[in-house]
Amino acid sequence: MMKASTFLIATIFLTGFSGVVSAIDFCPASAPLETFLCNANEDYHSLQFIGEVAILTNTSVPGTEAAIEEVRQHIKPFLVKAKNTVFFNTKAGEILNDFYIYWITLIDDSRPRPYEDLLLYQQRSDERYTVLQEKANRLRIAAE
Repeated sequence: MMKASTFLIATIFLTGFSGVVSAIDFCPASAPLETFLCNANEDYHSLQFIGEVAILTNTSVPGTEAAIEEVRQHIKPFLVKAKNTVFFNTKAGEILNDFYIYWITLIDDSRPRPYEDLLLYQQRSDERYTVLQEKANRLRIAAE
């Protein structure tokens, strides 16, 4: 019975997930680069949450592919604005591209692997998030 209720909660969450990323603005409107980084982090954490729900319910969560595509589309306007702010800074532009490519890699591989339990999944996600933050910090320094 516990699994059924957890699955129901996950289904309700994912049913409402479509459009939620763009409807709720977790990030303050600040400098375009910081807004981009904040949105990238929030989107990553949203998909990580979906992965955790999939593990806890021991099911494949419906709508995961749609959520990944929605996150990819959500970040594009913020990426364009961030690119505009580093347009004349070649080094920062290269680091921004590196950050974005790594972020896309994480997003595309955000689903849990068949052998992962919650602890392994969270460990993999945390390690990747740490690398993402290191790249974000390098970008901030290069953009100064």
